[in-house]
Amino acid sequence: MLFTCYIIPKPNIPGALRWIMYINPVHYGFEALLMNKFDTLNSTCSMLIPSGPAYLNISLADQVCATVGAQLGQNFVDGNLIMELSYDYYHSNLWRDFSVVCAFFVGFLIILFTATKFNTTSAFDTTVTLLKQGMCAAKAVDEATAITTLPLITPFL
Repeated sequence: MLFTCYIIPKPNIPGALRWIMYINPVHYGFEALLMNKFDTLNSTCSMLIPSGPAYLNISLADQVCATVGAQLGQNFVDGNLIMELSYDYYHSNLWRDFSVVCAFFVGFLIILFTATKFNTTSAFDTTVTLLKQGMCAAKAVDEATAITTLPLITPFL
C-alpha cells in the first residue's frame, strides 16, 4: 500500500523509488477502484468558507467549500477533481488499469504453471508409509518392533 499513492501521493514519492509504483499490481487495482467509485460522486460540502454568525447574509457565489477540488460558488465537489488533485488519478486510466491487473494475473499464472511444470524434484517424495496389499497392519507392526526397540505409532487404518 505504500507505493499505491494512497499513503504517499504520487508527486511526493522520491524519483529514485517511483519505479516501484509502476511494477506494483496493487497500484493499478487501487486506482481503478477509486476512479470507478469517485467518477459519479458529487460530494456535498459540510463546511463552507467563510462561515459563522458574521457571514449569515453572504451568498453562495462568495463562498467556497473547504475540500480539495472545491470551486467558488458551488456547495459540492466533483469526485473526479478530488482524485485528480489529491492522487493524480484520472478516469481515462480506468480501463488501462483493469487491463494491467488482468495482465499481471495472467503473468503470475504463467509463472506458477511454469514453476510447477519444472519443479519435479519433490513430486516423488512421500511422507506416507505404504503397505503391500494383503499385508495385515498387525503383522507389519510385529516386523517393525523386531527391528527396533523404539515404540511404534501406527496410523489409523
